[in-house]
Amino acid sequence: MSLELPPLTPGETALVRGDVGPSEVEPEPSAGLWRLVLRAFVENKLAVVGAVIIVLMILFCFLGPIFYSTNQTNSQEALLNSTQNSPPGGPNPLGTDGNGFDILGRIMFGGQTSLTVGFAAAAMATVVGVRWGAIAGFFGRSVDAV
Repeated sequence: MSLELPPLTPGETALVRGDVGPSEVEPEPSAGLWRLVLRAFVENKLAVVGAVIIVLMILFCFLGPIFYSTNQTNSQEALLNSTQNSPPGGPNPLGTDGNGFDILGRIMFGGQTSLTVGFAAAAMATVVGVRWGAIAGFFGRSVDAV
């Protein structure tokens, strides 16, 4: 009586021979789509660095004003409570501008606007692009050529 084993897949054969390490074998199909996407994302070091930079910018611009609050809307109050064109240091780490506004606060306030506009434009471009691509893929020919 002999015991028959099922044939090995190419990845399993390579593991038995020692040609590749366990991380180079394709993941199991039951791993789930998001886990596979996350694994591919983490393997791309530049993508991870870019994501960290974007998260840090979002935290700086949206949570920064909670911890470092300055007046960025009332110019009369800014002129009364601050000196114009003051150098960095003291209560204003980056100094003040010609109107008496704190420059660090202005960077945070401007970053909020820039990030909001950028993300909104990216979302609108994605929505329009996906719809136009679907229409072009469905009708083809002249619509696809446009």
